[in-house]
Amino acid sequence: MLAGSVSSWTRLFTHPVTGVAVTADVYAPTAALRRFIVHRDRTCRFPGCARIAKHADVDHTKDWQHGGKTTPDNLACLCRHHHTLKHRLGPDEGWKVRQLEPGVLEWTDPQGQIRTTEPPPAPNAVKEPALVSAARRGERALRE
Repeated sequence: MLAGSVSSWTRLFTHPVTGVAVTADVYAPTAALRRFIVHRDRTCRFPGCARIAKHADVDHTKDWQHGGKTTPDNLACLCRHHHTLKHRLGPDEGWKVRQLEPGVLEWTDPQGQIRTTEPPPAPNAVKEPALVSAARRGERALRE
């Protein structure tokens, strides 16, 4: 019996092409999922905070105890200060947050002002206008 003596199972789902962990049936993200979130976010995702994600907590945007999943579209890096602020005040008297798409957070401050934070572009990422320009230059070269 290969797993006859274990007391529990953790089911892990990975992306079929990239192999990146995308979800698990557990509260804590796997090491691979944590690395992915830290790499994606790069800093604390609270508006105006620039603390490095490597030292931040990986927080469930929708709390685990309220049905939030341990998936990239429900996880974001928050420094310890902003993580505890979010939970200490709660959504009724403090900041509210929701994830519009993986990595894009919409924060509502206590006065009702909405701020959206997005992860910075990946290092060495090609910006779309540059990609379009390069494609156009290539098309012209083919015609000449």
